[in-house]
Amino acid sequence: MDAMAAQGLRVIGVAGARHAGRTLPDAQTGFDFHFIGLIALSDPLRPEVPQAVRECREAGIRLIMITGDYPATALSIAAQAGLPAVEVLNGDEVDRLDEAACAAGSPRSASVPAYVPRKSCVSCRLSKPMRKSWA
Repeated sequence: MDAMAAQGLRVIGVAGARHAGRTLPDAQTGFDFHFIGLIALSDPLRPEVPQAVRECREAGIRLIMITGDYPATALSIAAQAGLPAVEVLNGDEVDRLDEAACAAGSPRSASVPAYVPRKSCVSCRLSKPMRKSWA
């Protein structure tokens, strides 16, 4: 999985499930899951992204990549885009950042699990200190 993610691939685990009863269980834990394998998907960057990133950086614009990808995938995609991703933060780590840390340039990129709804406004949280400096 890590080798595929390091290539920028999105990796999905596949499992099968069995249940002996006639009615479905109330929760997923009621199934007897067994691992089948991994599927890797390629979602390449649009060709214009690296140039756009380069132009933004030359203009002094601070860029943060926020994605729901696995951290190794996020680092690979950031490198392909030309972003010097020196750290990847998950949603809980972003929540613990104070305003001073955000304003000081941390994080460089953030990998936020897409399935955690409370993280949906992470871009608002990370960009708020930057907006203050624009006024």
